[in-house]
Amino acid sequence: MSTAHWRCCECVATFDKCAVGLMVVCLCFGVNEREIERVVRDGADSLDAIGLMCDAGTGCGCCRAMLSKTLIEAENKSASSDTDWAVGASAALGVG
Repeated sequence: MSTAHWRCCECVATFDKCAVGLMVVCLCFGVNEREIERVVRDGADSLDAIGLMCDAGTGCGCCRAMLSKTLIEAENKSASSDTDWAVGASAALGVG
């Protein structure tokens, strides 16, 4: 996806990443990446759930690819944490 869809909410210029780290992901509703991360942490597990919780992805749709990427990254992080916990628990119990 082109960086033309990403705008820094501090300087309103187009960047890959803002120095403040706060990028507007959904321009239609002004939802920034911090808000997207919050709703995913709060249980949003699909594009529809994100839309219900903060409206992102329910307008023009340009942000849906980034929302999907955020969901995949959260899922991968969760799976990695689950694996780390299981390996640690197995080692502590002397199993495996």
